[in-house]
Amino acid sequence: MKDNELLSVIVPVYNVEKYLKKCIESLLNQTYKNLEIILVDDGSTDSSGEICDEYAAMDNRIKVIHKENGGLSSARNAGIDISTGNYIGFVDGDDYIAEDMYEYLYKNRVYEGIVACGISDVNKFSIQKGFCDIDIKSFNNIKALEAYIDLQIQVYNYRKKTKHNLTSSFCNKLFDRNLWKDIRFPVGYINEDNMIIIKLFMSANSVKSLPEAKYYYVQHLGSITQQKFNKNSFDLIKSRIVQEEQIKEYYADLLMKCKVLTLLACDNTCVKLSSITEKERKKYNDEIASIKKIIADREDAFHFLNFKSKLKLTWFNYSSRTFFFIFYIRLKIIKFYKKTFYN
Repeated sequence: MKDNELLSVIVPVYNVEKYLKKCIESLLNQTYKNLEIILVDDGSTDSSGEICDEYAAMDNRIKVIHKENGGLSSARNAGIDISTGNYIGFVDGDDYIAEDMYEYLYKNRVYEGIVACGISDVNKFSIQKGFCDIDIKSFNNIKALEAYIDLQIQVYNYRKKTKHNLTSSFCNKLFDRNLWKDIRFPVGYINEDNMIIIKLFMSANSVKSLPEAKYYYVQHLGSITQQKFNKNSFDLIKSRIVQEEQIKEYYADLLMKCKVLTLLACDNTCVKLSSITEKERKKYNDEIASIKKIIADREDAFHFLNFKSKLKLTWFNYSSRTFFFIFYIRLKIIKFYKKTFYN
């Protein structure tokens, strides 16, 4: 493989004026210099677009796209379409990266493959450094797929120490651009990462996990969605069902684990639904009935769940009204404490 190839880094930007300068400067200060930095202003209504233009005037490695708001997937796709690098990476506009992240990833690059590093969580009080318990580990595409699914289950079970960094995030990875020939992010969904990561793993010659955390995910009230419900919250379940269909096509032996992920997505969405009032929830009676059917249809995967998830889903199917009431109170308590830790 050649050395010092061009890396395209795509940064979707939407109303992140408070964080954007730190993000851009972390890219400009990279020890790996041969970068094409594509800032995609997705219809920001604050000063984010102007900040992009200011930095582009200072460094010719920066390209700026100004477009109507179309969401994260649309912004990423716009960046991919104009990128010219041999490899492609992604950074969100409210996050930042270690100064040697792209050098670290590039030195461990894989031809027609994917390489991933760790992610650290940042709040206003501390940095929770991400880590895994191995050194560099390489996977073929099937093993990478299985490792990714296992990690998703671990995340739901709150296990912090992992054996690799093959998360669903695109921001801790460097992709050979050949993988993107026929793949783009689906527009109009949240959890879009889940919908295409399996395709990318299956298209890769090899996937490599690196132990060190070089990406910094900044947690703030605008980015915390774990307990917040909106009409797109059902997309998590949809994305898991899409993954089930993809797994059937590629590697049916992993289907049961994908069913577990779908059930865990139902768990997550049911808890989010409890954050809204009963009156608001009536608008989603059809979706709630659909979740109950999805749970019932995956009874064969139920015994793979942990006790807590089994209890919640059984309770939800038996009496969703009581479930929502109890978790509504619980989320109010959690929200009170979160305001202490996130700005």
